[in-house]
Amino acid sequence: MKKVLGIIILSILFSPVIAQRIVPNLIFKDIDDYNITRTSITKYQFNTIECYWGNVHEFNKDSCVHYSHEYFDSCGNLFELVKGDNLDSNKVDYSVQYKKISDTLYETLVKYPPGSTMIPDTIYTDTTINKKYRRWCLYKKDRNNNIVMRSVYYTKNEPEIKIERYDLDNKLVQIYYPTGIPTKPQTEWADSTFTEYGKTVTQNKTSTTGSYYREVDIYNKKNQLMEHSDWNKNSWGTKDLVRAIVIYDTAGNLIIRNTIDEDNRLISEEHYYYNKSKILIRYVRNDGFTNIEINEEKIFNDVGKITLYRSKPYYLDTETVWKYFYDDNTGLLSREELYKNGKYKASRFFFYKQI
Repeated sequence: MKKVLGIIILSILFSPVIAQRIVPNLIFKDIDDYNITRTSITKYQFNTIECYWGNVHEFNKDSCVHYSHEYFDSCGNLFELVKGDNLDSNKVDYSVQYKKISDTLYETLVKYPPGSTMIPDTIYTDTTINKKYRRWCLYKKDRNNNIVMRSVYYTKNEPEIKIERYDLDNKLVQIYYPTGIPTKPQTEWADSTFTEYGKTVTQNKTSTTGSYYREVDIYNKKNQLMEHSDWNKNSWGTKDLVRAIVIYDTAGNLIIRNTIDEDNRLISEEHYYYNKSKILIRYVRNDGFTNIEINEEKIFNDVGKITLYRSKPYYLDTETVWKYFYDDNTGLLSREELYKNGKYKASRFFFYKQI
């Protein structure tokens, strides 16, 4: 699941006062990756991955830190993640247990042990009791003094996602809307127009707040998407239009995607390159409002696995490069190398085991 913004609404009762506030937009990294599946490891009957981090090109246990441990079931679904500063020294920051209830409903159980360095500020609230400042943790601790938080993920209406977080007593404490609080449309309708060149599908929504949203998809005779546009007018009258124009090669592969605004100014230009087997081997994106030649690049090998990722956002004066290496026998990812502005920084190492 991609890293997104959310709005958290808290309502927790303290005696003798009521503390209520809106917490800064935040989603917990790793913890909310509730639907990770790696079927490639089940081919070799692996069910756990140990991850290490170090400033060396070749693995050396004495100079690397064991920071993560992942556990998978027989289908390759992640069911537990343990992360910390050094797991070999029992320095655990948190553990997460994952459970899939249905195709649209998931659950996690997170424990933060004493001494964790990764307890987020969003699970605390500031209040005053008897004229004294108090900082309360919203979640209770178990008998081992671990902060415990259970989360339920509702994904039926993706991209709208709702996350409910509960304490040990199964009391609802926090509600997250990672993609924003949904607003039910006042009216919603769709139209389709067919011509000898293809079809156009238009979806319209209006809300009780006075905003209006229109989405238009244009397809060719082969049912390939040729153009996508989003038109939005909020309740203040501000209008926004974004169009994406798509180009294919003769084999039907997507090769160019240009995104422009309502004044036909280029927002971004994306290029896709394939080998003779129609496998994507390179992706390049540049933002039209910058002087940077390439803002993002991905290189893939002949079987479609990424070997290089390069990023230079317009708002940073830093180029980040990740290089990926795979095991010759299994083809599984074995090492990642991080570079900043061309200088080597660190490596991550992955070890697959059966327990």
